[in-house]
Amino acid sequence: MTWQPSALTIVGRPGAGKGTLAAALVSADATFRIVSTGAIARRGRRDQRMEAGGLADESFIRSQVRMEMNRLANRHLIPLLDGFPRTVEQLAYLDTLLAPEQYRLVAVHIDAPKSVCLERISRRRAASVAATSGSPRHDDANDAAVKRMEMFDSVTSDLIVELTNSRTTVTIDGNQPESSVFAQAANGIARLKASRN
Repeated sequence: MTWQPSALTIVGRPGAGKGTLAAALVSADATFRIVSTGAIARRGRRDQRMEAGGLADESFIRSQVRMEMNRLANRHLIPLLDGFPRTVEQLAYLDTLLAPEQYRLVAVHIDAPKSVCLERISRRRAASVAATSGSPRHDDANDAAVKRMEMFDSVTSDLIVELTNSRTTVTIDGNQPESSVFAQAANGIARLKASRN
């Protein structure tokens, strides 16, 4: 039987390209399904903390992730987590959702400089304003974007250290074209599969 991850998570700064990479990986592999906590939060509840650049309600996000992962497991699909975990505590929670005998969490870390990410968010916001007649993502506003970067530096950077030290992690240079980021991620995952078969 071909080795597959039981879950794949994409981590990186806001604007690093996590959602773009997730969509590309799903297009290339039909067994993946995106679980985006940002999309869940924006779709499910208007959270003022999130609009200001903070993290969405913890209990709500955990319950939604658990529900989505159970749903995908029943369909024999692999959750591709975009935006979860963001903290070491969330990683510990994710561990409880994965069966110990089938623990095959793979993390893809998109390593992109803060300045590059802020520029991408600015471009995304401008494009969103043009496309939606002035209704972009609230967390892409300038102040919120800066706050999200600060949150990443103070909280999520510890998660990346934990992932790198104790989990299977593929690190990618995020300061390159989207096609190159995808190729690096796909090749890294393919090498993992080959080494375990």
